[in-house]
Amino acid sequence: MNAKRPNIITVLADDMGYGDMRCNNPDCRIPTPNLDRLAAMGMRFTDAHAGSSVCTPSRYTLLTGRYAWRTRLKSGIVWPWDGALIEPGRETVASLLKSNGYGTACIGKWHLGWDWPTLDGLHPNESLTFGVFEPEKRATFGRENIDFNGPLGGGPVDHGFDSYFGVDVPNFPPYTWFEDNHLVMVPTEEKPDHLYGSSGPACPEWDLEAMIPEMTRRAVAYVTEQGEAQSSGSTDPFYLHYPLTSPHSPIVPNKAFQGQSGIGAYGDFVCEVDWVVGEILDALEKNGILENTLVIFTSDNGPEDRTPDDE
Repeated sequence: MNAKRPNIITVLADDMGYGDMRCNNPDCRIPTPNLDRLAAMGMRFTDAHAGSSVCTPSRYTLLTGRYAWRTRLKSGIVWPWDGALIEPGRETVASLLKSNGYGTACIGKWHLGWDWPTLDGLHPNESLTFGVFEPEKRATFGRENIDFNGPLGGGPVDHGFDSYFGVDVPNFPPYTWFEDNHLVMVPTEEKPDHLYGSSGPACPEWDLEAMIPEMTRRAVAYVTEQGEAQSSGSTDPFYLHYPLTSPHSPIVPNKAFQGQSGIGAYGDFVCEVDWVVGEILDALEKNGILENTLVIFTSDNGPEDRTPDDE
């Protein structure tokens, strides 16, 4: 690491186990060459603990540095159409770095709630009980009262990120891409039964397999753009936060990874996670900024325990 302020990248796997990479578990049957390479380049933290065994709390804690139970969410997760969990004005890693001259971007799964625009003008949690799973009530609310053309509040760009692209939760509606504070495409159909996830609005031909490749393409493009700027003389470092949707259900490894682990779809999906890390490391190396970038890989709360076939 040289004297320049380092670039920072956090890659947050979703429901990946500690022993699902060979650098942590020599008996692991899943090949993870890129994660092993990353571990060999730096250090491993082998005694870490999640404050909760589900997604939302770990995401809140990672970005704010606070225990999630200090919020209004005392247990469980943020459900479809719930409001934003990060409080207005709460400092995050992104806002802290941005105030110190960093460019900031978030690409991936958010799952920290949004202040959704509604047709009746009321906040969604005036009708829905925050953090309580009410499947039928929430499905009806999403179909009848969400203004999908309106601006979204409480998301990444309201909490220190210059830009955002990704999905809310891969198995929650709306099944569409999010960008900054709006939906890229308004979901006009009901999610088909064959598509894994809760019922609700979806874009035509929504493709679960497309999530990881598209988000990784954008992450690599962001690294490349920042690297080119720095090679042209820019002294501004960047912070990229990439919270993955994998290997969380829906377990949908792309064709190139199917059969790669030899132990089933979950192992193959971990192979795809490993590929993501390799793509980012390669982009850093190609752009000459690998040595001045701090890359942190972690998982939110432990291994996946079911596949779509179990539903």
